Amino acid sequence: MSLGAASTVDTISGEIGGLLGLLHYDELENFACFHGNDIGRKQRCAGSHYTSVVKELKQRDKLNHIAGRFYKIHEIEDMDGLRVTYVDTASQQKIDIDKDIHLIINCMGATTLESSDAPEFLKKLISKSLVVPNKSKIGFKINSDFESSDNFFIAGPLLAGNVIDNKAMWHLEHCGRIIWSSGLLADKIMYDIVHSENSVNLKADKN
Repeated sequence: MSLGAASTVDTISGEIGGLLGLLHYDELENFACFHGNDIGRKQRCAGSHYTSVVKELKQRDKLNHIAGRFYKIHEIEDMDGLRVTYVDTASQQKIDIDKDIHLIINCMGATTLESSDAPEFLKKLISKSLVVPNKSKIGFKINSDFESSDNFFIAGPLLAGNVIDNKAMWHLEHCGRIIWSSGLLADKIMYDIVHSENSVNLKADKN
């Protein structure tokens, strides 16, 4: 029928959204950890609104795509930025990018939190028990205040696999969900700040 993800995503997402409201908490959590991601792999589409930006940046010489895999970052004496080494896809040789690097954005892609190539920063957080991966293996367990441990808050894509405000969260790269969940987190933090300030004032009044 020549139907692709772009033809069906709105209808399927709308129906699924209605059904999620009928699930108990445990099933919502399972959906957030497993089923939502499986469905997303089938229906998620990267259309021209993504690729057109890439084409434009290439035409303006603002984007240079390198086919390879990140290897390491290291400092070089008397160099203004950092040096990045990658493994070239074609030759499988380690190559230094011959430019000073000042900004690095880490995108995990399909890597899970248990993979050997997961970012070292996240591995250290897990080893120190500041965070615990949830069943999805792509996000961290949180409490109702967005905390993975005391005063350690999680935001963005690492919230995947949780139920927040009775809503299953599985695709937190979505800007709308990031904005919505960040608003809830901000309210939680502000409540704690105001509550702690009031507690301090009450103690001061008693003294």
